[in-house]
Amino acid sequence: MVLSAAFALSFISSPVLLSLGSSSGTVRNLCDPTAHLADWRAALHYLNQDPDRQLESTGQIGLWGSSMSGGHVLVLAGEERQEMLTLQSRSRRSISSSGSSKSSSSGASHHAIRAVVSQSPHLDGRINRKKNLAPPPTGRGLLGALKLTRAALADMFRTAVGLAPAYVPIVGPLGSVSLMPLPPDELQLYFAKHPQVEAQKGGGWLNKAPARLALLIGSYSPIDSVAYVEAPILFVAASEDTLCPASLVAAAHRECGYGGRNVTGACELLTVDCGHFGLYAGSPFNEAAGAMLKFFKKHLLQ
Repeated sequence: MVLSAAFALSFISSPVLLSLGSSSGTVRNLCDPTAHLADWRAALHYLNQDPDRQLESTGQIGLWGSSMSGGHVLVLAGEERQEMLTLQSRSRRSISSSGSSKSSSSGASHHAIRAVVSQSPHLDGRINRKKNLAPPPTGRGLLGALKLTRAALADMFRTAVGLAPAYVPIVGPLGSVSLMPLPPDELQLYFAKHPQVEAQKGGGWLNKAPARLALLIGSYSPIDSVAYVEAPILFVAASEDTLCPASLVAAAHRECGYGGRNVTGACELLTVDCGHFGLYAGSPFNEAAGAMLKFFKKHLLQ
């Protein structure tokens, strides 16, 4: 099973992100959620800008994201609902003031988001901050959290005065001052997914990121958007995930199906027996990819 098969169903995956690999942009390797969301919004705007532009197959949009971008797709889908409510409110005010029943809609074509897949998503920066304070191996402990915070503040100060960013490893062994301290088995899976090939165009993938990313992630909580999402969502969780716990993904699924506007059953949850990075290869990948393909076919083609 190859995940790219699902991408033929005319849905948007993650747009090319600036500052990574061979793409342009600075600060290099900064995975800023705000900048990422701006890229996604630009892609959606592109599809909706031209009334004559037709998406192949269905004319409908599905969003797919994993890990951090698994949170992005929830934010974007929630924004669509909030924007609709804002437009409806403005329309009602316009009708009330003019005494006319004519809608103020521009009539532009709009490709609605019809399905969302969120795989092992980053959901709650607040919980992430609390977890970091927990003693090892669950978290960094107070000393480890202070070391990473010091690095993040130093990075922000250097940028403010025009100096080069201060980088820390994206992943490292438990106890390291890295964004994601991992046990040996998870480290192996991570590097299998992101090989360091510095000879590639643009430097390839490098195990480093500006330290300020630790603070950006800690203040980013996509779970707050789930209640606004009206499109069906497939949540994919990894049972042994220590970065994006399956219990939190299950909580988001409950919020979607019962606390939000979705009718019961519109949101689905698949839990795969593996860790966070196990979802990118082997039988866990095949299981997840098969469920995703089935989900997109159900909501985009029927």
